[in-house]
Amino acid sequence: MKISKLVAVSLLTRVVVDENSTDEEIMEKAKSKFVEKINSEIGEHLEYIVDDEECPYGTFNEEVEVFYQPEIDEEGMIVGHPEDSIFSFEVWRSKENLLKDFPECNPIEYTRDDIEEPTFID
Repeated sequence: MKISKLVAVSLLTRVVVDENSTDEEIMEKAKSKFVEKINSEIGEHLEYIVDDEECPYGTFNEEVEVFYQPEIDEEGMIVGHPEDSIFSFEVWRSKENLLKDFPECNPIEYTRDDIEEPTFID
């Protein structure tokens, strides 16, 4: 199960600039040092990690959990597998696993907006 977390870091670096440099010029000079600190020593700058209660997992479209179901006809029979049927709430987490179970099926992608209480087969 996935959840959203908030991660806070605090970065501080020293730069040498002209005394009348603008904030933008100072930030531009500091940027590469911040990137280096993030890439090489991020753990040293960790302030905290907390659960994201304001925007939990699934709030944003790119985070939405997707799952798969074979195309089914009106009677619940799997298209391409006329001897097999499933309930409308039965889904697979992995398209690959679905295709292993039903190689001739047409996988359809769903989210919890489509099927509120899915039962996972795999």
